[in-house]
Amino acid sequence: MNQSLSVVVFDPSSHSFTKSSVNQFEEYYPLLSFENNEVTLFDIVSIEPGLDIYINDEGLLKQEFYLTKLFNSRGDKLELAGKLIFVGSDNDGNSISVNKSIEYIQSLIKAVYHYGQK
Repeated sequence: MNQSLSVVVFDPSSHSFTKSSVNQFEEYYPLLSFENNEVTLFDIVSIEPGLDIYINDEGLLKQEFYLTKLFNSRGDKLELAGKLIFVGSDNDGNSISVNKSIEYIQSLIKAVYHYGQK
C-alpha cells in the first residue's frame, strides 16, 4: 500500500460510523477488532461497483458477535459479522479511499443483531 486510504468504520456495538486512515494492511486488524475479540484474519466483500467492505473472516465463529444486515444499491441482501470497514475500489479491484458519504453508507444498513453474551 503506497498511500494512506480514507475508510469508514462501522461499529455495530454502538451503531457508530468513524472516518479513519489506513497506511498499511496491518492497520485493518485493530480497526476490525473489539476489546475482547481480536481479529486475526480478514476478508474483502465487494458489495457494489466502487465499494468494498473489509470484514472479520471468522466473525461468525465467535461466542459473541454482531450481525449487520444491509442491502446494496442493486437490492442484494448481505449479512456480515463484526465491525465493517468501507473502502473504495477501482476498476482493477484495488482498494482506494472510500468515495461514498457516511450518509450513503448508513442508508445501506437496515438492521444490527447481537448474538451471545454481552
